[in-house]
Formats: sequence, C-alpha cells, structure tokens
Amino acid sequence: MKKKLLKGLLIAMIALALITCDIAPQNGADNANVTINFGDETFTLNKSKATPLSQANEDSITITLSKSFVSVQWIINGEQNNELNNQTGITLNALDLSAGDHSVTAMVSDGISWYSRTVTFTVGS
Repeated sequence: MKKKLLKGLLIAMIALALITCDIAPQNGADNANVTINFGDETFTLNKSKATPLSQANEDSITITLSKSFVSVQWIINGEQNNELNNQTGITLNALDLSAGDHSVTAMVSDGISWYSRTVTFTVGS
C-alpha cells in the first residue's frame, strides 16, 4: 500500500511541475499570449495588458484560461487563493499589489491529471 501511495505521489509531483513563462507582447500590442505543450495537455493563459502595470494609472490585468477544465486553482505570488477556485479568469488591480515582479499560476485538472502554467508581470509605482 505504501509503495502504491508513494508511486502515486511521485506521479502527481511530476504532473504538477511548473513551467514559468515571461511573456512580452509583440509589435507594441497590449495583449500577449503563450501556448505551451505540457504532457498531453495544451492550454493558454492570456494576459489582457502589457506590463509594467501602473499604480498611478490604476491599471489592472486580467488573466484567463483558453479553455475549460474540471478544476481550476489560482496561485498568486506563491499563495493559493481559494476564493478564486474554478474561475476561468481573474483580474488583479495594480493598487492591490506592491511594486515589483509578480506571478500567477493556474493549476488545472481535466479530471485525470493536473497541469499548470505561470505568467509573470511587473507593477510599477
């Protein structure tokens, strides 16, 4: 029983490995998208705005999933936010964040395996 549990834990840890992407828009566009193949699952996290975000301008950024999943968890700067579970997108306001670099990770499940994508962005004052 312990061997099966450990094997299952190891498989889950491999499936939860994070891929971090720093995304920059092209040709001065405000939007930036990334698609990464991870195992047998492909999905995209979309950022609504190029960065850095401005606190002075009260900028916000919306991050959305490109498709639906059975389960979604959002991790903002390393902290899981349970209030956002199963939402297909989130909006963060620059005024609610400190100046500097930030990350948002979407942990998603298709009901069988878990996958993740991370986007990073910067907030200026």
